[in-house]
Amino acid sequence: MSLSWLKSYSRRWRGQTGADARDSGPHRQFRAAVQEGLAGDRTTLEGLLQMPGALGIADEEVELELEMVQGALDLLALKESLVRDGLPVLEHQHKALGADRCHFRCSAFTVDESGHRPGRLFLTHRRVIFLASPLLAVPWSAALSINDEERDIVVSTVTPGVAYRFHCNSFSDARCGVLIAQTLMRQARPSLEPERR
Repeated sequence: MSLSWLKSYSRRWRGQTGADARDSGPHRQFRAAVQEGLAGDRTTLEGLLQMPGALGIADEEVELELEMVQGALDLLALKESLVRDGLPVLEHQHKALGADRCHFRCSAFTVDESGHRPGRLFLTHRRVIFLASPLLAVPWSAALSINDEERDIVVSTVTPGVAYRFHCNSFSDARCGVLIAQTLMRQARPSLEPERR
């Protein structure tokens, strides 16, 4: 019998649902700590990863919050890597990318008039490319801003009212993808002021 199963059984025996458990004092304490500490340093973030165990919370009960913390840690690591080594360069064999240098890729999907479109998102030195049917490409010269919203990468274009939202599989993909996209956009359009995060 696993400990998490036993805790779940105990909560049901007392008439406490999973939702009730996630709204208990320790859970609220952890969520508040995550909200306050997400912009912290590596020590703070690593401490947050250990906090559920110290509070007696099963990881699966705070899976979303732990994913957010891991995304923040991955972003810190990427920032350090950019300073030390510059942009990562990834090998690819996709004809649609041509001779473009690929600096980021992840699985993603978009939702538009035609429905839910899964595909692969690539950030190259020239453009954003979403490999799906149909293919979508946005050159950096046409991008106005790049931001992350939870697990989404949002590309606003210079055309009023035109923006693209790419839903990633993780907070890490979204946050790291946005940092690389903002870096590429500044390099392609040096007159732009740095994006505020």
